[in-house]
Amino acid sequence: GARWRVLRRLAAAGIALHPARARGTPAGLELVDAGRDAPTTLPADCVIAATGAHAPPWTQSSGLACDAAGWVMVDAGHRSVSHPFIHAAGDVCTRADPGFARSGVHAVHAGPVLAANLLAALAGGPASAPVRSYRPRPRSLHLIASGPRHAIASWGRWSAEGRWVWRWKDRIDRGFIARHRRAAIVPV
Repeated sequence: GARWRVLRRLAAAGIALHPARARGTPAGLELVDAGRDAPTTLPADCVIAATGAHAPPWTQSSGLACDAAGWVMVDAGHRSVSHPFIHAAGDVCTRADPGFARSGVHAVHAGPVLAANLLAALAGGPASAPVRSYRPRPRSLHLIASGPRHAIASWGRWSAEGRWVWRWKDRIDRGFIARHRRAAIVPV
């Protein structure tokens, strides 16, 4: 449902979606589609490429244990499985847990666990065990801003959209920023 809602919003805004491999040329954007014999060239004033997440190139040459795609492998405490004194969360790592997916939701929820484990490691040295583990939820709420005061929500197979979803997203986002702003100004 969420995919259909996003595609409908893009179409309503006059945004063309071209799911294909592409490269920029002086003539425009050259699309390579496996179903066609020759590439298609689209004239373009502005190109927005949504490429998805990819591991940064430096990870595979870092000496850290990585999966086949180059993501740094971490344990439940978000320590490198090969170098436990190195911690990682978010768009650089993965876990062997079944169903673990890289997403902003997981990165946000893993952040406090990562912070607690970093503080524990600093207090007890690199050999100290993490005090906390991050257990990903089987389903996460995803809120996507999709226009002026409009958003799309998805949770598992459920989805919804509208101004009320945008207000919900706005309240959650502002609360998140306010919590972290307060935490940043607390005197040590």
